[in-house]
Amino acid sequence: MSESHVENAVAARIAAAKAKVAEKKRRREELAENRRHGLEARHAAKMRRWGDAAYSWAVDDSDSTGQCSSCGKPDVPLYRAVWGNPSDGTAGDGRICAECKDAD
Repeated sequence: MSESHVENAVAARIAAAKAKVAEKKRRREELAENRRHGLEARHAAKMRRWGDAAYSWAVDDSDSTGQCSSCGKPDVPLYRAVWGNPSDGTAGDGRICAECKDAD
């Protein structure tokens, strides 16, 4: 039996919707990758401008508390640590407690 023109039209609309969803997903993944690369590049550029390996400390405005990424203590006030290594262009950041901040 052959399909009716209505069934063909419905199938075409379903296929178009699936293609649109797949294209949006591909575009989101592409933008996420570009964003990740851009953040890494900006961090590396900042660290190169600072010169030698450096640290910058600032208390989070939101009075955040949580687990220290250095020593693992739970429920402590956290500071944002930004680090960089100009020799290889790597950079990163994390949340650390006051004791770890003062130890470095």
